[in-house]
Amino acid sequence: MRLRGLLLLASFLAFGTLAADKPVDVRDLMTATQFHATGLDKLTPQELAAFNAWLSAYAPAAAPAAAAPAVGVVPSTPLAVAPAAAPVPAPSAASAGSFGKEMLTDEQRGEPKRIEGHIVGSFTGWTGHTLFKLDNGQVWQQADSSVYETKLDNPAVVIKRLGFGYLLTLSGHGATCFVKRVQ
Repeated sequence: MRLRGLLLLASFLAFGTLAADKPVDVRDLMTATQFHATGLDKLTPQELAAFNAWLSAYAPAAAPAAAAPAVGVVPSTPLAVAPAAAPVPAPSAASAGSFGKEMLTDEQRGEPKRIEGHIVGSFTGWTGHTLFKLDNGQVWQQADSSVYETKLDNPAVVIKRLGFGYLLTLSGHGATCFVKRVQ
């Protein structure tokens, strides 16, 4: 028990003091329920100190102004902590078009979750790297190595956005393959 207390004291000395300039402590920012629900209550004191040090690097302005609770005491209500909002710099003309685009949702990128259309012309199936030309002008390419043989004219297809890519389904036939957009 004494060793644990010494380790706690050492971690606080290593990452700051308990004074007003104390680093961010996640226990000051969460309710006891949130602290437990996230599993942070299972961390050792050293792990919690390391997490708090990491957190303070990302939220240095979120250091609580109120006095810190005693070590080992989790506040029952969250403290109102409002970090100062830093002005967001305007993107340059060169980077404004695509910077951060991968972080946007499908709708924000202008990509629907589902596309319905028809393959233009006679369709004989797919064989590994097949191109699919749709009636809306899009061109998709098979992204897996599956093989499916059929003979259809202008078949209806549905392309769905999945968490890891796109899936083309041949409507009415149930046949599917992974695809990627070419144009």
